[in-house]
Amino acid sequence: MTTEARRSDPAAPAQYGRGAATLHWVSTVLIIVMLLQGFFMTKFEDGDSKTLFYQLHVTLGYFVLFLSVIRVVWALRDRRPDPLEMPRREYLAYKGIHVLLVLGSAVTAVSGILLLLGSDITPIGPAVASGDVDRSLPIRNAHFIFAVGMLTLLLAHVGGVLMYQRRVGRTLSRMRWPGSGKG
Repeated sequence: MTTEARRSDPAAPAQYGRGAATLHWVSTVLIIVMLLQGFFMTKFEDGDSKTLFYQLHVTLGYFVLFLSVIRVVWALRDRRPDPLEMPRREYLAYKGIHVLLVLGSAVTAVSGILLLLGSDITPIGPAVASGDVDRSLPIRNAHFIFAVGMLTLLLAHVGGVLMYQRRVGRTLSRMRWPGSGKG
């Protein structure tokens, strides 16, 4: 059983627009950078380097939260290509992972803000010293769990994209992967 294109609009675009693709790829890069940075920065000794990483992490976190809101608004207004044909189970996983990635970005960012608030750090601007973050707060563990969830979802998403790309071959060009088709 495969999904039928939910819209049979002959004028539907073959790929996502430049705005949607740009938001997608910028968000992707930032989330990967933040995940790597978040996991590694906690291993550093307290000091200027660790503080710099925390400040950058907080700044990027605000930007990812902002991009998540923009992506939702953009998705509600933008014309999208027809859905890909795939077994219903894969389609539901595809949609679920996309929704969870955008929601997870926002929830992870909000948990970071709550961690700052719980540590008595004003969450405005990047002025965070690593030694000021209260490592005993339960929200710190929640923030870590959300980050691991984001990593899991990201890996599932990439796995699904690569599987579909190998089987059908149209996935990367839909999201304007460089060199994958018309631009």
